[in-house]
Amino acid sequence: MNYAALAHPSVQRFARSVPSSIDSYLKKLADKHLLNGANVGIEQVSLSPEETTVTAVADKLIQYGVVCLKNFIPTDVIDAFMPTVERDLVRIENAMAQPDAADYGEVDGIAWQRNLSQAKNFNELYDYAMPIANIRGSAGSDSGMLDLFHIHKIKRWEALENFRYAQHEFCHGLVAKVVEHISSFRFSGLQLYQNKSVTDTRCFHVDNIFGTYKAFMYLTDVATAGDGPYCYVPGSHKVPFLHRLELRLIEKQGARGRDIWSAKYLPYIKFIASRGTVIISNQTGIHRGFPQTVNHTRRALVANFSDHVELGRNY
Repeated sequence: MNYAALAHPSVQRFARSVPSSIDSYLKKLADKHLLNGANVGIEQVSLSPEETTVTAVADKLIQYGVVCLKNFIPTDVIDAFMPTVERDLVRIENAMAQPDAADYGEVDGIAWQRNLSQAKNFNELYDYAMPIANIRGSAGSDSGMLDLFHIHKIKRWEALENFRYAQHEFCHGLVAKVVEHISSFRFSGLQLYQNKSVTDTRCFHVDNIFGTYKAFMYLTDVATAGDGPYCYVPGSHKVPFLHRLELRLIEKQGARGRDIWSAKYLPYIKFIASRGTVIISNQTGIHRGFPQTVNHTRRALVANFSDHVELGRNY
């Protein structure tokens, strides 16, 4: 069995939090997961551009719950619009870093907040009238992560042909066709994630037990584990009933909603890949973002696919 999940200090802390009284049960749950194909590597869930068809992508997504589309968007397309994106992100960071900065502000048509000072939850962020960057937490898991909503309303980004092309291909092209081919889900929203020295990320978890999808497009190279790759336990999307059993079990232990403690016994894939790579993920599967090393940065576009916007807003 692969115990690589215990490599990072924050993952070790997570492992020690499991009471020994329920540990044997978690091992049994992990053994059930292993029967669904967790012991595969990144190459088995990946497709090169010449292999990428709706049917080929859908087949892997059905089998493993995750699929990696290498070089989905050419790097020169990413490189053409990223300087504009990076400048705006730096402006937000600089505004927040001012000595007199409050918990809310605006920079060139983009709002930012921390401590949920304006939009109090995900639904309110989704409904906000202008682009808004939410900075998660001041302590604890995912502290410092920037989550930018309504990027389609940033006119200077939309004015860039390469950005429009990448956004359309990502949200309405092959990825959407694959999700529509195997489910009733449709595109429901687009965000940008920035993880910058986020050394304590949320532990392995599931978003829900009804199989919505997310797709991640790396905007920066994720060359090492220190860059904070997306991680997934392949095959774990097939057993929502096991998730339900575990969530009931660990709820009494004070676990955060939808955390999966049995993942400490499961092998998983770290998606180390170049910018322009797209990962499509069934969110009923067990996943997390890997903890970063200080001074490492990962940026990604994140497309949500659900039955309708209301459902998409709540996971």
